[in-house]
Amino acid sequence: MSAPMIINGILATTLLATREMLFQLSLNAIWQTRFETMSHINILMPKILKLIRWLLESGQSADTPVRLVGPGPQATPLQISAIARSQTLLADLLKHGATTINIAGRWRMPPLFEAAGAANHLDNLSVLDFLFASGATIDYNQTTIKYCFVSKDTFRTIVVGKKEHEIALNIMKMTFARFAGIIDFSEEAKEFNAADVVISAASSGNIRILKFLYDNNFNLTRANPFGVTALHAAASGGYAECCELLLEYGVDANHNSSALPSPIHLACYRNKIEVVKLLHGRGACIDWKFCL
Repeated sequence: MSAPMIINGILATTLLATREMLFQLSLNAIWQTRFETMSHINILMPKILKLIRWLLESGQSADTPVRLVGPGPQATPLQISAIARSQTLLADLLKHGATTINIAGRWRMPPLFEAAGAANHLDNLSVLDFLFASGATIDYNQTTIKYCFVSKDTFRTIVVGKKEHEIALNIMKMTFARFAGIIDFSEEAKEFNAADVVISAASSGNIRILKFLYDNNFNLTRANPFGVTALHAAASGGYAECCELLLEYGVDANHNSSALPSPIHLACYRNKIEVVKLLHGRGACIDWKFCL
């Protein structure tokens, strides 16, 4: 082999390695921006996005797994973009052939799920709308992935459990509107029964979501396979208004089980006096015995 060919081969290999390193560093920088203030993000992001776009145009694969600094050893570029709520980066990656829009990894959920969890402002809803339009689906079978360390939540349980109640409600409305007549939202897949949508909503104290679910034919009185109801979740969190609403919707104030504390037991244990008074006034038995 001639010297020029060897030199060209070395140069090509070096350039590929350099491009890969820059891609890894750039996406790690975006990953770290979630800890930054908005002023820092506004300064850093345009420059990083410009570099990533150049790397993609230079032939860098849009599906290259990214080795993260910090918790979780790796993620896809689309997952990182979704967590960073960057529609620009999502669009660039998909334009350059990213194929992992509905892929979950061992450590992280699909991009749509990550975007829903990360959304903390109404402006972020455009990112979810973009993902929907790009083919992202809310159907996600965790059981197909072995040895996962990510949660077994569905898209719905992630959304309704958000602490940002208005955002949660808007995402649910968006989802229902897009998939109306296609998916029966009132029935969760069996493998996800332990993370019931109604229980998740009650756990966050989101009374507006509970009303929305009721209006859309969700059964607010049902228990999951462990005997837990939405009232258990609301009582444990001390959400008296949610408890009162659930009682009005027909949830049993006791829902006693010999192996599970009743809602009023949980409220007592958590020192939620207002909830204890409410449940006791609605006939909850304070003397029910259970054994774990």
